[in-house]
Amino acid sequence: MTKSYYAIIPAKVRYDKSISPNAKLLYGEITALSNAEGYCWAGNLYFAKLYGVSKGTISRWIGSLVKANNISVEMKYKDGSKEIDKRIIGIVDIDNTPIPKNVHTPILKKGKDNTTKSNTTKEKSSISQSPIEWDTLKDAFIKITGKQIRVVSDKVKANIRARLKEGYLRKDIISAIENSILDDYHIETNFKYITLEYISRSKTIDKYFVSTVPGDEEPKNIEPVKHWNDNIPTGL
Repeated sequence: MTKSYYAIIPAKVRYDKSISPNAKLLYGEITALSNAEGYCWAGNLYFAKLYGVSKGTISRWIGSLVKANNISVEMKYKDGSKEIDKRIIGIVDIDNTPIPKNVHTPILKKGKDNTTKSNTTKEKSSISQSPIEWDTLKDAFIKITGKQIRVVSDKVKANIRARLKEGYLRKDIISAIENSILDDYHIETNFKYITLEYISRSKTIDKYFVSTVPGDEEPKNIEPVKHWNDNIPTGL
C-alpha cells in the first residue's frame, strides 16, 4: 500500500449528493489501491488510521458507496471453512466516464456482473423497508447478555432507527452486544451498564462492533447467534 498511483473520482461519484465528501475521497483512495491488482483488499482499520476516523465511520462510507452502486464488496473465505480470509472491494464500471490514457487504472467490473449488482442494490433498497423485528432484537440481547428485559423502549427504537439511517448495519448492533460483554470493565461491573439504550448509541457501536476484515485487530465474537434481520443490510 506504499505505491503511488493516481486516484480517480468520476463525475458520477463527484456530483452524487447522496454520498458525503469524505466517502468520495475514500472512493478515490480505493481506485488508487486497486491499480496494482485490479481490486482493493485494505481493511477498515487501514482506512480509519489513514483518515483519522473510527472503523464504524469507514463502514458507513463504504456502505454508501455500495448503495450508490459505485463499488462492490465480496468476502473471500478460507478453504473448507466459514472464516473470512479477506474482503475484496471492486470498482463498478461507470459508462461514459473518460479515464486519462497515461494513468494505470484498476480493472472495472462490467457486463452481467454490473447488471446483477444494480439489481441487487435495488433489491436491498426494497428489503430495507421491512419492519424492524423488535422481539428478535430483545431475544438476542437476552441470549447474549443473560439480562432480562421485557420490552424495547421507544427511546431505544428511535435510537436504532437513527443508527440504521446513518448507515450502520443491523448485524453491527448485534456484534456490539456480543463484544461489549467481553470488555473487562463490563465483566467487573457484572454487565450493569450494558443496556439496549447503551448499545443503541453510535459511540458504543463504533467501539464494539466487529469488522469482518482480517487484520483489523478486533476481538473475536463469542459463540455466534442468529443475527437479527441478518438478511437486511441497511436501515428503514
